[in-house]
Amino acid sequence: MKWYVYVYYDKDHIPYYVGKGCGRRCRERRAIEVPPKERIVRQYFQEEEQAYAKEKMLIAFWKR
Repeated sequence: MKWYVYVYYDKDHIPYYVGKGCGRRCRERRAIEVPPKERIVRQYFQEEEQAYAKEKMLIAFWKR
């Protein structure tokens, strides 16, 4: 499966970032702190549209 939604968690396991990507996107450097890999959770999807819908849902749920 190519597409995924990823969630960054802080040391207290509180989510602070939700994103959608493929490949190594969840590990790329950016303005927001990238946590260690054990604090990144990914959920995979067959289609980009499915991943996008899940990303929107999680952002709305956590307000992140």
